[in-house]
Amino acid sequence: MRNSFVESWFARNAHLSSDGHDLALLADERLASHKLHVAETYITKVGLREFRDEVMTGVRDLKGSVSTLHERMDRFIEGDKMSRKRTQGP
Repeated sequence: MRNSFVESWFARNAHLSSDGHDLALLADERLASHKLHVAETYITKVGLREFRDEVMTGVRDLKGSVSTLHERMDRFIEGDKMSRKRTQGP
């Protein structure tokens, strides 16, 4: 009698086991999909630091280039003033 009770209980509740398994598979698929979305969309802290360092290096290089350009323009303007003084001389 006991075996028949256990067998009948398993027979009645067998679909719960397969539904639970299907639910677990669905949850795994959704989690994998979300992880992929996060990996494609967001940046890690290390990645952000690397990107920031590259941008800051570029800004420093640009600042140096602008500074050099200003120095060259100053020399050109000073040279132009000197040549004007010579040509306007006494």
